Amino acid sequence: MGYTLQKEITMKGIQLILLFFFLASLFVFLKGKFFLLERLVGITLFGIVALLIFNPSITSFFANLLGVGRGNDLIFYLSIAFFIYLSEIFYKRLKILEQHQSCIVRDISLISPLKQVETKYRMEIEDDN
Repeated sequence: MGYTLQKEITMKGIQLILLFFFLASLFVFLKGKFFLLERLVGITLFGIVALLIFNPSITSFFANLLGVGRGNDLIFYLSIAFFIYLSEIFYKRLKILEQHQSCIVRDISLISPLKQVETKYRMEIEDDN
């Protein structure tokens, strides 16, 4: 009997720790600027995580339903899919930043020679006087 009581207390303790990290990451996520689809997927994933924190036996049910076997394996497979999704988001954002950087460099290169010629011309006029 003492063993089951200890197990339940440990489980509740880990649930509180997971809940804390879940709420912290949800706060950071909601403050970010995301596209609509990214926000919908993120909120759905956060909802699933919240459900799993409070009822971890659901993972075993869905794992058996999908033919995976254990709930931990299902979580592992879903984590891999989630990290692939994150990689796609980061890659997309990186490409957008590269495009912005190219535009800025292009604009600077078009403006900069004109300033150099103008400065050089002013210096020649000042030297003549």
